[in-house]
Order: sequence, then C-alpha cells, then structure tokens
Amino acid sequence: VADHLSASLLVVASVVLLVVLVYTIGQHARDEASPWYHPAYMALTAGISNAFMAGDLFNLFVAFELMLMASYVLTGLAFALIDSVWLRTMYTRLYQPEVGEMLGGLRLGPAIAFYLIYIAGILWFAVGPALENGRWQTALVQGAILGFLCYATYDLTNFATLKVWSLKVTLLDILWGTVLTGSAALAGWAATNALFPKA
Repeated sequence: VADHLSASLLVVASVVLLVVLVYTIGQHARDEASPWYHPAYMALTAGISNAFMAGDLFNLFVAFELMLMASYVLTGLAFALIDSVWLRTMYTRLYQPEVGEMLGGLRLGPAIAFYLIYIAGILWFAVGPALENGRWQTALVQGAILGFLCYATYDLTNFATLKVWSLKVTLLDILWGTVLTGSAALAGWAATNALFPKA
C-alpha cells in the first residue's frame, strides 16, 4: 500500500541499497570469502521494501523477519568463527587425549543441523530480547545462561552415561559453551544494532 510517505521512504531506501550494492560488486575478495553475501543482501532489500509497502500487520511481520535474517546470519558467523578457533586449538589438546577412543569422523549433516537450531535459540532467547530493550548486557547474560544450560545438559549427560567421558572435558566444555554463546549473542546484537539502530 503506497502513500506519499511510504513511497518517499521506499525511493530513498532503494537508492541507498543500490549504491551499497554497486560498491560491493567491485570487492571480489569479499565475494569469494562470503558467497552468501549478495543473496542475504537481496533478502534484506526485500524486507526493507516490504516494510515500507506493507498494508497490514502480517506483511509487516514478514518484512521484519526478512530483515532479522541478517541478525541470524551475523550471529551464526560469530558463533562459527569463535567455535572454530576453540575446536582447532583444543581438539588435539583436550578431546583426543581425554575421549579420543569415542571420536569418529565428522558427520556434516548433524553438525549443520546443530548450528542452525542452536543459532535460532540464541536469537530467540538472547539477541531478540536484547534488541527489544536495547541493552547489550541482556544479550551477553542471557546468551551465557543459554550456553551454560545447553552445554551442561550435553556434557553432564555424557559424564553420567559414558565411561570414557572425563570430568575435565565436562567442566571445560560447559565453561566454553557459556563463553561462546554469550559472546556470539553479544556479537549478533552489536552487528544487528549497528546495521539497524532502531531494530
């Protein structure tokens, strides 16, 4: 539904989005490093356009969901980057010596499913509430609590049921999950807040 205000906002937003898109096309290094940048940007563009043209609450809700996909992607990137540093550093130092006989090859499907589900949980329980109240402390604390609860569930269950699961792995992994999830939630909140200050 277009009126003078929404049409004006749509034109201004479209011009800005086009300028940014033209600028990023020339950055081949970014394109190679992040092949999902342009598709995510197009989804963001669709969300912004739909938000200005929405004629009812349902379409406005859909538009905001499209815009918040950026929050999902940014939180997921932060989580994956921080976690990869831990796994590369601690795999041979902690996991192989302590529970090496249990370890097998990586099954990519379940790993991807975990990341997708867990990042959605971070958004729901930590980033979303922090975006609503505008406080970074909410993202950090609620993210850390979520990480503690989820990693404690996994590690304590393993410690209770598996012979080779050690107390050392249990405690360090719970601590790591707490720090990781809190940090990822904070990074997701900060990036989303920087891109959409009024989100």
